[in-house]
Amino acid sequence: MSIKLAIDVIPGKPVVRQSGGALDILVSVAADTIITTAEKQVPPITLGIVLDRSGSMSGSPLADAKKVIGQIINGLRPQDRVAVVAYDTHVDIVQQLTHCEQPAQIIERINAIETGGSTNLFGGWESAAELLLASPGDGLNRVIVISDGCLNAGLTDPVAICDRVGLAATRGVTTSTLGLSSHFDETVMAQMAEAGRGRSHYGQTALDLLASFQEEIELLRAVQATDVKAHIRVVDTNVSATLLSPEFGPLGNETILQPLVEGGSSWLLIRVEHGALPLGDIELLKVAVTARTKDGDVVRAEVPVLAVAVVPDTTEAVEPLNPAVKERVDEFNAAVIYRQVREALLRRDRATAERLVAELKASGSTSAFVQANIETLEQLLVQDERMAIKELHYSQDRMSRRQLSRSELHSRANFDTVNEAASFSAEMPAYLRKKRSVGRGFDAPENNEP
Repeated sequence: MSIKLAIDVIPGKPVVRQSGGALDILVSVAADTIITTAEKQVPPITLGIVLDRSGSMSGSPLADAKKVIGQIINGLRPQDRVAVVAYDTHVDIVQQLTHCEQPAQIIERINAIETGGSTNLFGGWESAAELLLASPGDGLNRVIVISDGCLNAGLTDPVAICDRVGLAATRGVTTSTLGLSSHFDETVMAQMAEAGRGRSHYGQTALDLLASFQEEIELLRAVQATDVKAHIRVVDTNVSATLLSPEFGPLGNETILQPLVEGGSSWLLIRVEHGALPLGDIELLKVAVTARTKDGDVVRAEVPVLAVAVVPDTTEAVEPLNPAVKERVDEFNAAVIYRQVREALLRRDRATAERLVAELKASGSTSAFVQANIETLEQLLVQDERMAIKELHYSQDRMSRRQLSRSELHSRANFDTVNEAASFSAEMPAYLRKKRSVGRGFDAPENNEP
């Protein structure tokens, strides 16, 4: 497979103001692939499914989770491989790593799982990771951890756990996490997924996890390149730069991006700030990207230095914002407020939380995604505050890290009415599709409104 990296460096405006100010810049990366006939088959995937069977999963949560896992296994191909691990205080390998040639037998073993004691989540993850590390597949290898509780058995130190998960990722076994209901520790689950170079999901019910599993499987099959790194250098010494998304902080020499997937773009959002400048042109950023193909080859691409014009303040003020950049900034701002709302709820300051949500709703964001998500959040705050805390955490994470469909980057005047509607459509791949409620399945009413 031959891959050409497509890099877009999009300034919010093609100009900056003479007196000083800030400019937001979107850097997106996609893979343009040239596939021969022999390469058209999707490589097999290898999954290690880790299921919480602790006492809190008793009844419908475990029954529904087993049903969802069964549906996923029935959807795997014979060349795909799967291992299944169940854990409570103790850890059992329910299914050794095997090809999915006889899914009914695998599902029968899963259906025999019964609830037990405490939550040794790390022990469950470790067993699955060891199975995949001992026999890695030719395609992508991923451990998927399901839990509805907090870590209270085995290794419980999040730092130590994430160190082990991160080490496995460097050896080719990545990790995603699926939190269930309202009692699990979303901070630890998200940290594990980040360290494991995977994705973090949650479901309000076990049946909602089906959508998360679908995203994972579709994403794994759509990956074109991994180990994607952006190398960005600030050119002009009068300019400083800050990384806004996917992780707020100083802009380093190297930033790790999401894997490149079919039809999607990985991205980062940068804010450059400057003082007073003379009129003319100014060079801002130099961008290069490296990535590793499925064949293990490292590809590299770079684009010309981004330069913009320094203009009088009055000229800059009337220059319209690029819609794609504005949408990313709207989502970044919403993610910042979501973190503040969640912190207020955790300290039982509901008045501050409600005020922040109302201010965000009235802020004038033109993003239909943000507005729809706020409406869902308002309903959750009334119905289930604990679940609202989960939704806030995962929504702000998605807004900072989600894969973009390539159509979102090439917007027109009808961006919100056409492209925005398409991004919620069932025709969009699950890993690119927007959800008004992160914790509900695609068939939930709030994720199917026009």
